[in-house]
Amino acid sequence: KCNPKPTVNETNNPLLDFSGTPRFSAIRAEHIEPALDRLLADSRALLEHVLVANSEYTWDNFAQVIEDMGERLNRMWSPVAHLNGVMNSEALRVAYNNCLPRLTEFGTVLRQDERLYRVYKAIRAGAEYARLNRAQQKIIDNALRDFRLGGAELDGPAKKRFMQVQQELAALYSKFDENVLDATNAWEMSITDPNDLAGLPETTKAGARQAAERDGRPGWLSLGTGAWDAARRPSWVRLDRVVAVGERQVRREGAALDRARFSRVAEELRSRYGWR
Repeated sequence: KCNPKPTVNETNNPLLDFSGTPRFSAIRAEHIEPALDRLLADSRALLEHVLVANSEYTWDNFAQVIEDMGERLNRMWSPVAHLNGVMNSEALRVAYNNCLPRLTEFGTVLRQDERLYRVYKAIRAGAEYARLNRAQQKIIDNALRDFRLGGAELDGPAKKRFMQVQQELAALYSKFDENVLDATNAWEMSITDPNDLAGLPETTKAGARQAAERDGRPGWLSLGTGAWDAARRPSWVRLDRVVAVGERQVRREGAALDRARFSRVAEELRSRYGWR
């Protein structure tokens, strides 16, 4: 018996919840591809509907619908792009790069659709255009510009080549961003003379000292990555600050280490403090 695939919606995928600001703390890498696939499918169906449902096209029955469609896609993808830049993890990077070709293809096909191009040109040439406000007129004019720049007036082979170039550019942009992020995270400056830090607040110097110890100096034990952190970031245990807390006094939610890592921490503490 085959269980049906669960429906992807705003109740089980925070990237599809547009009721407020992005729910960054709830977003996981596994949400990204299903959310994008759902929105792309909805958008394709909507485009076909608006093209056949009307004999005369206006701002309300066409342009506004397209704008709302683009806004939903933007509200879904913008948090993903932001998280990929500030909380990049292997799982997030894979999901982001898997989605990028689909998003690029959708945008390119949209801007090369001659049917849509003709409708926008008709709205621009029609009597309604003069009654639109300046913002609406700007949207129509920009759409026509984007169709021309997006290859709507190219022939078949040229459109195909344009699509290939767009895909290559998207991949290169993503790889460049990854290289910059990796290089930034890998960069460090080691300072041993306190005079070089004159003027910095004591809290800043203490934080830098702890970071230096954590990255290979005494007082820290590397645990690697694990299920305790959804972003799978490297973790450390600080060994030079041990606090005795009664079982009933623990109020902060935590996560359990596997037996091998726990044993390493315990052995380091026994060696450091002579515990049995």
